[in-house]
Amino acid sequence: MKNPVSFVRIMSLTEAVSYLLLLGVAMPLKYAAGMPKAVSIVGAIHGALFILLCVALLRAMLGARWPWTRAALVLVASFVPLVPFWLDRRMRGWEAEFPDLGVAKTAGGPRVYRKVDVERVLRLKHLILVDGLRVNPVDMGSII
Repeated sequence: MKNPVSFVRIMSLTEAVSYLLLLGVAMPLKYAAGMPKAVSIVGAIHGALFILLCVALLRAMLGARWPWTRAALVLVASFVPLVPFWLDRRMRGWEAEFPDLGVAKTAGGPRVYRKVDVERVLRLKHLILVDGLRVNPVDMGSII
């Protein structure tokens, strides 16, 4: 998956479902039906998914240059049931912010760009250098 924010979205929702299964299915099975093995299994899966979410957040911070406040918001949301589902709408917008350049590496290591990507970059260059396009500073309210 090229877009690290997409991976964060998928991991956030998957981790949220595992958390709900842990709280809504495994815990009642442990305490109401005397089946502690359910918590062991679902808890281990949930723990692994949480670690993958942390890795995905780190990847988004480095690859998509996410501010630490966004990553912290997603991390804190993962501790509260149902909040990741609410936050997903905002994450879809963040996902769209990540540039969609199809950069690939060959086996030898050099980067290979698609024709459409080169044309996109050349158009941006023209807009900035010839047409005088200016990029406004980031509105801090839109970050979180």
